[in-house]
Amino acid sequence: MTEDRLDLEVVSRRDVGGRIAILELRAPDESPLPEWAPGAHIDIHIADGLTRQYSLSGSPADRQRWRIAVLREEGGRGGSRAIFDGLVPGATVRAGSPRNHFGLVDADEYVFIAGGIGITPMVPMLTAVREQGKRSSLTYFGREVSSMAFADELASLAGVTIAAKDDGPVATVVSILTAASRGAAVYVCGPDRLVEEVTARCEALGIAAPRVEHFAPMQVDTAGDTSFDLYIDSLDKWVTVPPDRSIVDVVEDEGLYVVTSCLEGTCGSCETPILEGEAEHRDSVLSEEERRAQTCMMICVSRACTATIKLDL
Repeated sequence: MTEDRLDLEVVSRRDVGGRIAILELRAPDESPLPEWAPGAHIDIHIADGLTRQYSLSGSPADRQRWRIAVLREEGGRGGSRAIFDGLVPGATVRAGSPRNHFGLVDADEYVFIAGGIGITPMVPMLTAVREQGKRSSLTYFGREVSSMAFADELASLAGVTIAAKDDGPVATVVSILTAASRGAAVYVCGPDRLVEEVTARCEALGIAAPRVEHFAPMQVDTAGDTSFDLYIDSLDKWVTVPPDRSIVDVVEDEGLYVVTSCLEGTCGSCETPILEGEAEHRDSVLSEEERRAQTCMMICVSRACTATIKLDL
């Protein structure tokens, strides 16, 4: 099993607020790009094995160009800085095929809440539900309008609130969700504190848990990790996963190739079906409903919470 990778060319770039670059990518021979649906993201592969995930924010109907927005972060391992500084018109980059763990569910009403660069997947999602004639609203939180990606194209749309702090008092999560119907599908993407607030408020109001997308790894205390036994279905073999190693590490020791990318539970490329047992989910991909279902796990970071687990590997 291998991951499809595409060599793409940067055809345009627009900088916003000095820290965000909105990039359009295409195949050098202008051949059609793979199909995708709102909520999808792609991996951008850079030097030294670094990979970063970016939501597609253009139109799924456009098979010639993909649009992403890159936030230059000063902390971390330097991936976003390398992409921000290096991807100028004419540059080439290797990207993965679109994956989607943040797709639209069927609902009569949609409430989109974005913070900062979390706006990127919301743009095509909002367009899609409005084309279906569904009720929807979008609240986009940020510090300054001048540093908010896509604020210019969203500001004139009905039902869209650009909640910038430099404009004075802004909408609150409480007011947004209080106005929503109890059956609304809530989507949130942005800083952890925003996600946590939306999640808590939905629970308090009796609204279904929001659908969430993170591109930052979950912070987990690994001090109490213990060994567990793993059954590899394709090898008909049991192996032990020690406290200090991942399932990916152990499986690759057995000669199996596993598709991986981020190795921190944010991209979803190593999703593996669970045949028996239960996982302790440590990824930032699965929804709470998917976690409870115990049908799959991200084996780069997640572990078993039972003494044994059988996986479809």
